[in-house]
Amino acid sequence: MQRRKILQDKKAFNTSIILASLNIPGVKTSEDRDSYIEQALLKVEVCLDDEEEGVITTHLIQQLLQYAPDKQEVSIYCTLPINKR
Repeated sequence: MQRRKILQDKKAFNTSIILASLNIPGVKTSEDRDSYIEQALLKVEVCLDDEEEGVITTHLIQQLLQYAPDKQEVSIYCTLPINKR
């Protein structure tokens, strides 16, 4: 089965570095970290104090926005079979 690329390599790489570098107290595995980040983003738990640890900060959001998918990448994602229900 051939994998489809959605994000450009540089975007995917930089996004993974940003997310992996988050220091979240009490999180021991990458799965737990991913789940924490997902929940924080879905709940829009943004902290305006960039010094506080374990929360999504405005600085982090600014970094992630630099590598957000463009319209073409979103279009590719929307055509994937997993999104057709």
